[in-house]
Amino acid sequence: MNILAEPQKAHCPTVPTPGSGTAGQSLNSGTALGTPRGTVSLKALAHKALASVIVGQPLGQTMGQDAKKCPKPVPTRGTVIEVSHGLESIPDRPPSDADFWEWHGAIDLKDIARQYGLKVSRSVRGSIVVVCPVPVNFQLVEYADDSLRDCRGYLAKFADIPTISPAEALAEFRRMGGSVQTVQGGFVPVYPEAWPGYVQEAAQGLFLAGIDAIEAEARRDIEAAGKRYSEPKGK
Repeated sequence: MNILAEPQKAHCPTVPTPGSGTAGQSLNSGTALGTPRGTVSLKALAHKALASVIVGQPLGQTMGQDAKKCPKPVPTRGTVIEVSHGLESIPDRPPSDADFWEWHGAIDLKDIARQYGLKVSRSVRGSIVVVCPVPVNFQLVEYADDSLRDCRGYLAKFADIPTISPAEALAEFRRMGGSVQTVQGGFVPVYPEAWPGYVQEAAQGLFLAGIDAIEAEARRDIEAAGKRYSEPKGK
């Protein structure tokens, strides 16, 4: 099965069958070693295939992109980016009082953040958002979004996850390719037509985190327009 061949969101289970081992996952690193019984999980396969995409191996016309349109390699395979990704305090072993699968999702997210340059932040409104590198890689966004869904509640307990300001969140939303449209009574996000629904959902998190900055921009635009109209003609 080619898990990267279809643009639609893949509904891969994040919890393997009880009692089965998982190749490509471990308690220590989440995506490193195998477990004793060695059942290959779809998520582990996705991680392996994603690595091939990021480093630029050809995928034919997958997602309408050829190898030249794949994102530049963030690291080469097997290396780690030594920058803050926001999840440094996530323990490498599951705490006794933690939900194992929530912790496991956090480890998955931490792994791909370290390898592919993602950043996890907390908005001023308290939501957890993921900032992905550009150009947007659909498979990377999907994997990050799936992992975040698994561990959102668990991450909320970590006070040291860095805060992203509304202005920063809005800038990242626009950097991804989103834009803001003013409508009667508020604002709506506008996305590129090629984006699948799950990429839109990920970008919407940044849009909502940046809503205070959007409102501030609108106020400045109104004030600037008012000044222009109030100036004497001929100036």
